[in-house]
Amino acid sequence: MFDFGTLFLLDLEGVGVGCIVGNGFAAQYYASFLVPVLIAACMAVVLPVSNAIPSIRGHATKTHLDASLNFLGMVYSALYISLVKLVVAYFECVPNPAAGDTLAKYKQIECYGSEHLQATVGMVFGMVFYVIGFFSLCVYLNVKAPERFANRVFRTRCKFLVNRWRVDVWYWGSVYMGRNLFLALVAVASSTAVDQFIMMAVVMVAFLVLSSSYMPWKDARLAQFDNTVSLVVTFAVCCGIGFMHLAAVKEFYSRDTSEQARAVTEDSDARMATFSYLLFSSLGLTAFLFVVLLIYCVWWAKHADRIATEEVAMKEMLLERWTITLKHKDFLVQLNRYIETGTHRDVECLVDFLNNMQARFGGVNGLGDIPPELAASIRKTSSRARLRMSGGLAATAPAKVETYDSRDSVDV
Repeated sequence: MFDFGTLFLLDLEGVGVGCIVGNGFAAQYYASFLVPVLIAACMAVVLPVSNAIPSIRGHATKTHLDASLNFLGMVYSALYISLVKLVVAYFECVPNPAAGDTLAKYKQIECYGSEHLQATVGMVFGMVFYVIGFFSLCVYLNVKAPERFANRVFRTRCKFLVNRWRVDVWYWGSVYMGRNLFLALVAVASSTAVDQFIMMAVVMVAFLVLSSSYMPWKDARLAQFDNTVSLVVTFAVCCGIGFMHLAAVKEFYSRDTSEQARAVTEDSDARMATFSYLLFSSLGLTAFLFVVLLIYCVWWAKHADRIATEEVAMKEMLLERWTITLKHKDFLVQLNRYIETGTHRDVECLVDFLNNMQARFGGVNGLGDIPPELAASIRKTSSRARLRMSGGLAATAPAKVETYDSRDSVDV
């Protein structure tokens, strides 16, 4: 089971790939790049076949190039940390007391020896296309998204980048990939376990603070789940730091035969057992949370029609409430009081709402004749809100550009 699970890390050693390509380091290193290539090759085969057989027993099976590219982007972004780990395994050297430094994953290979250097071409390929290339492509597409998301082809191909996030933080997919890149490079930065744990904790805490501040997921429950998992993982990393510290203390005092040293060793053993229990408990809790998420997804899919009906009714009710509120004779008086006495968060929410509506009207110019001073002030406060559109990314597209329809599907 654990050997099969290594497939999710794109590690083919667990399924005996050495029996096919041999036990040489270069052959196994190159073979580790096969999974992403095979996924793309399978899509390249499925695409023309599905067009040749558009339906089976009345069920449509035809796939489209744009949706297929979106699917590949979704898979590669989900596996990005595994892709980076495959490549940077070339640089992960650890001390060897019996020889020079050896690779952490391939312990029989001495770092920068002749056999190690045979895989240099593969490392360069992986760095260019996997580590740097794919990340740079996603960042570039996120930068271009505000001005090109109204184009249906671009939207269908790149929806994996923005579809999960709120429209004002459309770029959060790149932030996620950046976090995964830093985590994957931890073992390259240091070969010491404690250093790695500390760097992981710093990255996870920084990301947790950002995620809690922006709450980027469209569904608040997913944002809460993501933050909870990050917190549990950070707690597990802290337990690992404590465990490694106690292990070093135990090793140091194990050389001393005094009664005091024996007491310290026994105390270290007991505390290490506690940290071990907490560490495995946190890992179990992480697995449990993902099971709960899976159950929730299945439940949501089963009741999707009812949920959609309830959402339509809620939106109609909100529109009616808003219409009635606008007509109230004291609306402007109460709005002024809300602005004057509301908290910073309240006012920020109001500004976000106005920026969103402004974008839907076509920008500041779409508001009609307004004083130049007010127009300049609006542009200043909404400079970070260029991206709001109906149902997705926002921006003020030219009149001739195809408009966005939230019902567009990107199913493969």
